[in-house]
Amino acid sequence: MGSPLDEYSSEAMDESLPATPLHGQFLAFGSEPTTGLGTPPASEADDTSMASEGAPSVYTFDSTADGPLVRELHGRTFNSTNQVYVLPADDEEQDRQDMQHRSLYHFVGGLFPWPERVEPLLAPSNTHRPAILDIGTGSGTWVLDMGRRYPNADVVGIDLVPPLIEVQNIPENCRFEVDDANLSMMHYASTFDFVHMRGVESGIHDFESWLYSIAQILKPGGEMMLTAGDYHPYNEHRQYMPVTEEGRPGFSWFTKYYSTFMDMWKRKGSNLDAPFHWEGWLRANPNFEDVKVWELWMPVGPWESNMTPDRIRASLLFRRSAIQMTRSCMAALIDDGYPREVVELWQRESEKEIVEMRSKLRCTTTAIRFTAIQISYRQIKPVYQSSRNDTDCAMGSPLGEYPPEAMDESPPATPLYGQALAFGSEPATRPETPPASEADDTSMASEGAPSVYTFDSAADGPLLRELHGRTFNSTNQAYMLPADDEEQDRHDMQHRSLYHFVGGLFPWPERVEPLLAPSNTHRPAILDIGTGSGTWVLDMGRRYPHADVVGIDLVPPLVEVQNIPENCRFEIDDANLPMMHYASTFDLVHMRAVVPGIHDFESWLYSIAQVLKPGGEMVLSEAFQPPTNNVLSLTLVKGTGDYPPYNEHRQHMPITGEGSPGFSWFVKYHSTFMDGWRRKSNLDAHLYWEEWLKANPNFEDVKVWELWMPIGPWEPNMTPDRTRASLLFRRSVVQMTQSCMAALIEDGYPKEVVERWQREAEKEVVEMRPKLYVKWNWAICRRTQQPWIPRHQVSSEGMSDDSPGGT
Repeated sequence: MGSPLDEYSSEAMDESLPATPLHGQFLAFGSEPTTGLGTPPASEADDTSMASEGAPSVYTFDSTADGPLVRELHGRTFNSTNQVYVLPADDEEQDRQDMQHRSLYHFVGGLFPWPERVEPLLAPSNTHRPAILDIGTGSGTWVLDMGRRYPNADVVGIDLVPPLIEVQNIPENCRFEVDDANLSMMHYASTFDFVHMRGVESGIHDFESWLYSIAQILKPGGEMMLTAGDYHPYNEHRQYMPVTEEGRPGFSWFTKYYSTFMDMWKRKGSNLDAPFHWEGWLRANPNFEDVKVWELWMPVGPWESNMTPDRIRASLLFRRSAIQMTRSCMAALIDDGYPREVVELWQRESEKEIVEMRSKLRCTTTAIRFTAIQISYRQIKPVYQSSRNDTDCAMGSPLGEYPPEAMDESPPATPLYGQALAFGSEPATRPETPPASEADDTSMASEGAPSVYTFDSAADGPLLRELHGRTFNSTNQAYMLPADDEEQDRHDMQHRSLYHFVGGLFPWPERVEPLLAPSNTHRPAILDIGTGSGTWVLDMGRRYPHADVVGIDLVPPLVEVQNIPENCRFEIDDANLPMMHYASTFDLVHMRAVVPGIHDFESWLYSIAQVLKPGGEMVLSEAFQPPTNNVLSLTLVKGTGDYPPYNEHRQHMPITGEGSPGFSWFVKYHSTFMDGWRRKSNLDAHLYWEEWLKANPNFEDVKVWELWMPIGPWEPNMTPDRTRASLLFRRSVVQMTQSCMAALIEDGYPKEVVERWQREAEKEVVEMRPKLYVKWNWAICRRTQQPWIPRHQVSSEGMSDDSPGGT
């Protein structure tokens, strides 16, 4: 969807997204933008959002493919994309938001506090056009008011559903977009002078991390303003009103009802207490400075003494919004299992208390406390070289400084399972018939079938299968992680965190870069096996526009075809099948997390050597649990994560019983999952990589490196770059705990047991207790200049097939 902003760098305009419409029909509507929306500026393009990575912020929605934008629930309409947000999204709720907005306008004295800081940013200018963003815009009234107040500025409002406003009533400088703010907003990097949000904490998954994402979209020197209700009622003395039982002194129906609703909302995953931590989080965030806090006490009704006429009007309006709020709570409580007649009683008595401005048994009145926080963004020069500690490289660092051009990426675009098996641009160099010298040297990993093949859903079955609410591939039963958009989001988060920790798209740039340099004699070719979300392919395609990049996996990545660079291509492919058609084709082969899907890894390495050109390099990364602490590495560029993680002293955490010293839910949960997976796949193959590679006559110059990645920013004296990377990695690990659930339930574990394990494991990871590391082992190896030697020829010459771990 095009940007409404006049000022956006021309470099950022290389793609435009679909435009317009409303409640089921329009996803973005308002004025037509004067500029297109595109790739973020190179200076900040890969300073990735820590809240949620991988999916674009503004996305195409197809009600037939993605389901309806809204859903009905006990007579009210709700958004259907963010299940954490449990208030309705219909006209009644937007009326309530309008009333709250107007009452706040009177109590605050304008559209925002601290006008001395905000007004100068929005003043007319001959050099630029101010830009304003309202996150969680609700009814859109704040956007409309700001658009009329500042006709010289562009104002954007985003929310899970569009506001119910006639398009013709939207000022020309205003625009609304359907958007989940948890998704990445990298396309808006350094765009807004002022970001405003009110009551958004209830729908944000990880607010502390999310603040990094918001800092990214502010211009240096821009201001952000957050406002949230305390969610607890207070009496006329501004004392907290505790929940008591009916009939006891101080009992209040409103307090009982509202507290029950808020407790339910927290169980759904909403962090309603985030505003209590705002000030600390903002002061600790290196992207912000000059934090100010203000508390506003709003009476629910005109019960204060000596109120001005304006304050009386505002309190009456706020009382009406509070009454409407009691009605908005009903559907979610009924859906949570509370009997309808009980909820109706609670609502009826609560409304009566509010209207009469009394508590049922005490003549007390109620006030609501709002907290507003004002901050400004300060620019920090991005760090693009590796931010590792020297101790991260026990075997010597393979990393050099990585250039800023490597950060030049735009966020991957929206979900669309490919209808073709190979999609993307037609590469300048296509796979050819293998050279005669290698055509008959068949791969030893799997014989007889081509790697890229025709798929007929009627004959071969569906490409995907549903399993306990998640989507899995249906062609390789050994791979037990999902293949849906949630899992590909996790791949994206892991990819970006690795980018920061590694210092680029791969280590050992001194070995890889020369292979990918522009040439007058040939076009470099790159293969990514197990491409997942496809982000590595897209990044490499943009980084090396003169090279062809191919990604293969069991299912296509969720990337729209029009957003794939011209030099990139994706294919549906089982890497266990022969790839003879690619013999001596690639200068670089990269793979990450492929071990669990490969049937005979030692033999498979001969197949991969065949697709490399002589002198080509191979790269591999994994993240799996070994049975011992000894995790070896491969000589491709390979990274292998060692799960379960290590403690802060880099000591392996053993599995212990609940209640025993050192017990960890995360270790127990993840080990149980890996043990189940190990029964179906050879997860321990990576223990023998180095040995297998050095014994393979097709490879030479094997190098190994260890990388220690903290799960969260718990290390002392972390750089801003390392902090961002660790936050992103923590989010990917949290997502991993969710990805494991379906397979464990399918394996026979009771659903309630798995849910408890996941809940406790996620809590440990989020709270960083214990402090955990994941060890990644990397290696790089080069294809020799000699003719390729197949595995069976090595065996026939007397080399043993009884290598450890072979199958």
